[in-house]
Amino acid sequence: MIKLTKLQKDIADKATAIIREKHLCYFAIEMRIGKTLIALETANRLKKKSVLFITKKKVIAGVNADYLKRKHDFKMKVICNSYQAIDKEIVNRENYDLIILDEAHCYGAFPKPNRNCLSAIKLVNDIDVIFLSGTPSPESSGSQLFFQLAISKYSVFAPYGRSERSFYKWAKDYVKIKQIMIGGRLLKNYSNADFERILKETDCIMIKASQTEAGIKSEIKEHAITIKAPSDISMLIELLKKDKYIKAGKFEIVADSTLKEMQKLHQIGSGTVICENGEAIILSDYKARYIVENFKQKKIAIFYVFNAEGELLRHYFRNYTEDPNEFNNSKDKVFICQITKGSMGISLKTADVLIFYNLCFSSVHYWQGRARMASYDRNSVQNVYYLFSDCGLESKVYNAVINKKSFTTNYYRRYGK
Repeated sequence: MIKLTKLQKDIADKATAIIREKHLCYFAIEMRIGKTLIALETANRLKKKSVLFITKKKVIAGVNADYLKRKHDFKMKVICNSYQAIDKEIVNRENYDLIILDEAHCYGAFPKPNRNCLSAIKLVNDIDVIFLSGTPSPESSGSQLFFQLAISKYSVFAPYGRSERSFYKWAKDYVKIKQIMIGGRLLKNYSNADFERILKETDCIMIKASQTEAGIKSEIKEHAITIKAPSDISMLIELLKKDKYIKAGKFEIVADSTLKEMQKLHQIGSGTVICENGEAIILSDYKARYIVENFKQKKIAIFYVFNAEGELLRHYFRNYTEDPNEFNNSKDKVFICQITKGSMGISLKTADVLIFYNLCFSSVHYWQGRARMASYDRNSVQNVYYLFSDCGLESKVYNAVINKKSFTTNYYRRYGK
């Protein structure tokens, strides 16, 4: 039976006391510290009988494995965090006395709650709940916490209510609302919340812990590599910027809006593009060749963005796997996974290098993805590589995501030890 560290035991003790008083607790804990193990230990200490654990599909096997690592006195069911799966459990909600919401930031859309959040509100309501996330509010200065906490009727913001209308009432008190122009329309931006006030008012339910406190010693070292793109890639990019339209036979690309132009440039820079007929075309394998030529004898994990990039990579690395457990237990497998599916919850602790073939605009996937190699027993540097073309948008996307405020990062910096 696996033993918990002192930090993990201390967090479980603190969480137990918080839930007994507040009926909810938020683990704002950095990635790879063992949030699942701590949450399950908390359930034990609360003497819960039946627990529902809601997480990402790829993480379900790992959660069940963690459940078996220690003896528990409660029964547990693990489901995917899709609204379809959550909706099916609403009729069974009275069977559970604790619900654990993993990757809780996924419920934080605003000013309108997303579909998963609406389902979770109906399911959780007055049931004790533990929220888990290494990135509680990565895209804003705290606004993303409103609907996450609204899942519980015991939210610290409960006096405002739990609906879309409630968010607007809350925002009048907590957010410096700005006007922004998007697509020729003047819209309100609610992301600039009063971060200090939110920190203070949620402190009673928040438990923080950093990897440094947990004794994870290996540091993340990031490497941004700019690769010269083939001439046909750079030519396509310049033509699209100039003419907003390219056609050659069935090959047709239209960039008749700023958003579409950005999407197409984002794709082309890494060597693929989706044409107007919906067909995804591989234009160049230059980034894949760079990986083959420069990371020989390394155990590689790769995140990609677009489906065609994954198709290309799987062609180059025939010994690939999308299963993190299979990867960690092998000597020569290459882990290849779309960033939206693999950036959260999984462990890539045996990788020598983690490569971002491309980047998406979500800082959640950036912060979560880069931490996948961390573990208690790793002492070597976590080398993370970002492959940029010399003519595409990747470097701009990278700068955009690292400049977005991370609630967790600021939380540690301002209130950490």
